[in-house]
Amino acid sequence: MAINFKYKVKDHKGKITTGNVLAESKESLRDNLMALKFEIISIRALSVFEVKFLDLKFKIFKVPPKDIILFFRQFNATLKAGIPIPIILESICKSHKNQVFKDTLTDIGSRLKKGEGLANAFQNHTRVFQPLLIAVLQAGELGGFLEVVIERYTVSLEKENEMSKKIWGALTYPLIVLAIAVLVIVILFLTVVPKIKIMFRARHMDLPFVTEMLFLTSDFFSAYWYLVFPALIFAGISLKQALNAGKLRYYFDMYVIKSPVLGDLLLMAIMSRFCHILVNLQDAGVSLIQSLDILEVIFNNEYLTAKFRTIKKDISEGKGLGESFEKTGIFPPIVVQMVTIGEQSGRLSEMLLTVAGFFEQEVDYAVKNLTSMIEPILIVFLGGTVLFIALALLLPIINLTKSV
Repeated sequence: MAINFKYKVKDHKGKITTGNVLAESKESLRDNLMALKFEIISIRALSVFEVKFLDLKFKIFKVPPKDIILFFRQFNATLKAGIPIPIILESICKSHKNQVFKDTLTDIGSRLKKGEGLANAFQNHTRVFQPLLIAVLQAGELGGFLEVVIERYTVSLEKENEMSKKIWGALTYPLIVLAIAVLVIVILFLTVVPKIKIMFRARHMDLPFVTEMLFLTSDFFSAYWYLVFPALIFAGISLKQALNAGKLRYYFDMYVIKSPVLGDLLLMAIMSRFCHILVNLQDAGVSLIQSLDILEVIFNNEYLTAKFRTIKKDISEGKGLGESFEKTGIFPPIVVQMVTIGEQSGRLSEMLLTVAGFFEQEVDYAVKNLTSMIEPILIVFLGGTVLFIALALLLPIINLTKSV
């Protein structure tokens, strides 16, 4: 397992350079730096806190997908023109405003000048670039078709970004409406309801159950409002820690994928992305076993990881890819059939691209259906909430008028 190290070295001109890098061990990193003619000043493993800080930094200042896509478009166009890669990176770096991305490109350029390979230089920045890129770059460098694999990788990124936009676009409107509704309800609980509560309780009335529930909720928010957000944050952190331990993450990932509506949409998006990535890796000459290893890292889903490991085991035993897909139970019959036909006819990549295109269309239909389905559910939820509050406030008034 790769470990994060911080190093400080001096080159032949006496210039001191520091950096963070992933390496299998301190000894292997030392050997690599010495091979690049560096005088090593210090090497140390980063603490857990430092690694978490780095992760947080890259999440806060995350490089947008559109910037990465634009970078590879510019990179490939200038690469075809025969311009040296370090000069390409310096030129592209000047046009970017994201400091994390600029620092990343600068470091890659400096590594290339020191003699590192392109894939190795990118491998030190997996917080910005996908593991898929490292694999296709390695294959492209070895096979001499770097421009081709970068072009295909860029197309794959564009398709992923487009699909992600469609899904989030369908969810944005309902989430905004829900957030506004929750905000209005919270304001009611903190301002209007307490005043009405004082009036009713001053009369020592026997209040209906729904009214008591409303007032108890209002009492809780009024007394402990400052604990709500810290409690939510703590619950979120605790849930994340629990998901990273034991079998809970596996079952959580499984139920997300198997959930109705959203699970179907997610699975179709996964199928499309899976096929595109597998085609890229196969065309780049990456072995099927290694391709599945890369897919495990990319999807970061314990349920899918278990399925991929089953496929790898079957393939190592000599079974066909279509048969292995069918055994997992997550691939739709159309995928199994077309992969089997592709294997038998020697047109696997073509069939996988056809399947990917099919699922892209299915995602479009599913997004439209999801939008039309969420709106009535949202209306029912908001209507039910308003009805609850209205009944809780009106029933005591009706009882009061009856007693007069």
